[in-house]
Amino acid sequence: MKVYTSQWDSLVILDDILYREWISSNLKSKVLQLIVPRNYINTVLEEAHDSPSSGYFGVNKTLQKVRKRFYWASYKKDIENWCRSCSKCITRKGPSDKCHSIQKTRTTPLHPQSDGQVERQNRTIIDYLAKYISDNQKDWDRWIALYLLAYRSSVHATTGTSPAEMYTGSDLRLPLDLMRGRLPEVENPYTRENYVHKLKNDIDKIHDFTRTHIKITSQRSKKYYDRTARHINFTNNQKVWFFNTRRLKGRTPKLQSN
Repeated sequence: MKVYTSQWDSLVILDDILYREWISSNLKSKVLQLIVPRNYINTVLEEAHDSPSSGYFGVNKTLQKVRKRFYWASYKKDIENWCRSCSKCITRKGPSDKCHSIQKTRTTPLHPQSDGQVERQNRTIIDYLAKYISDNQKDWDRWIALYLLAYRSSVHATTGTSPAEMYTGSDLRLPLDLMRGRLPEVENPYTRENYVHKLKNDIDKIHDFTRTHIKITSQRSKKYYDRTARHINFTNNQKVWFFNTRRLKGRTPKLQSN
């Protein structure tokens, strides 16, 4: 109760439902967060992380999806615990990158294997499919559309916003929004005549925020890389990790969940 008392001025009751007013970082606009009762928290977390429209993504992406719609006192801690104890996520993670010696390569035409950005996107798609497809792996194509929904509605660490917001100026409607229900009617200062102006203004704000966020993220990444970069040499008879995926006849190793 102390948490809610300290935010008393941000709490509002509309249509007999308790909300918290929160200012989004990219649009600087007011968002109504539904206050979630304790016995419904797991239901929200399951939809925000485990469902096909959420994709078993990490802590930050799950946190952003919840924060735009819901609030409760311990939501950050609960999201971290939920994501880090997820058995499917743990199963898909392999050994730590510290166990490998990775040499820098250059991308060449018609050889995308060394293109880190492309390969990272492929890894994200494969990780998603492995968590939802059937045991025979023959229905993978049916999940692509849901993957795109999950990916486009998730906030990216580099940009600080979602692809949908970057393109349309607003969030996609998700099953999470159905759980929150219809928001109370509020006075809309915009008309059909000035809607285009509002939309352009919103997109400009998002793009300005994104440029600043990318610059900050790039500087932070460089600082971290320079601090931890080191050259690794193997010596004779040195013990090393060998990651060998268990192969099953008739199955594609990339789509196996373990």
